[in-house]
This record gives sequence, C-alpha cells and structure tokens, in this order.
Amino acid sequence: MAIIAENKLEERVMQDSEWILGSCWGMPRESHPEGAIIHHIEAVLENINNLDIINNERGKLRIIAIIHDTFKYKVDISKPKVGRNNHAVLARIFAERYVQDVDLLRIIEQHDEAFNAWKKGHDSDAWDKSEERLNNLLRLLGDSIDLYYKFFRCDNETGDKSQACVLWFENFLRKKAIKLHS
Repeated sequence: MAIIAENKLEERVMQDSEWILGSCWGMPRESHPEGAIIHHIEAVLENINNLDIINNERGKLRIIAIIHDTFKYKVDISKPKVGRNNHAVLARIFAERYVQDVDLLRIIEQHDEAFNAWKKGHDSDAWDKSEERLNNLLRLLGDSIDLYYKFFRCDNETGDKSQACVLWFENFLRKKAIKLHS
C-alpha cells in the first residue's frame, strides 16, 4: 500500500525532504517488524480507515499518523531520548510548520506517553508513578483525550506490539470515568 495524500496539507508534509528521509528510515526491529517508518505509517492509516469516525476526525488522525514517528532517524541513540533528542518532540517541531491546531501538536508530541507510562509500571512495578504520568497526560490533553486514545489504539495495533499497554490505558480511563467515543 502506498500512502496517497488526501488533501493539500498531507501533500505538503509528504513532499518535505525531511519527511521523505524520515519515512524511509528503519529496519525491522522489535515492535516494528515492518521496518521502514513508511510501512508503519501505512499500517496506522489502515487502522484509522477501519474506525467508524467522522471525516474531520479522520483527517486529524491521518496527519498525526503521517508525522508521529517520522523523526526517529534524527535521534542520537548514544544519548538520553529527551527534549530535542526525542522523536516525538522532533515530530512536533516539524509539525509546527504545517499544523496550527495545538491539540494535534500535543498529541504528536505525547503520542507514546501512555505506552511510556505503562512501560515504567511494567518494568519497575511503580504503577503509582505510571498513573501519575497518565494523570499529567489527561491534564495536558483535556478534551482531546478521545482523539489521543483513538490514535494510540491505531498506533499500537500494528506490527507485533503487545496489547497490554492499550488494555492498561483503557482500564485507567474507565477508573477515571472518562467516556470514549469509539
């Protein structure tokens, strides 16, 4: 499957030389057996196509998907993956050239935070710290949590990714009585 731009915004993003370079980067690896980022984006877009959502929301999810992981190639793996050495931060910086919607920019930058929170709990049994991270994420995202959740599912239902983090996140949202529209 090739990615076909559905609007001028997608077209401009996908013609950007930085995006092209980043989308071609990657070899098969854990959680990403598809290899190059472009193949992961294709899988996420396929998941978005399978959602029962309104067109405006679909467009938002598509632009998040097209940008979210494209800047992994700029991360220096010999250094901590924080700040400008974090692919999601780099993706947001890139997205700011094309996207004005602050909610979308936040989702791009935070797209892995629910997974990172789950991983912290899973690896260190510090579930209280994990939930604290999710509470911070909820405060940051506000009303865009539903869009974040939809993207998180679409992103994590690719490759050979375990669904444990998705189930944990859903359970957390249920405990918080957050209604999702999916």
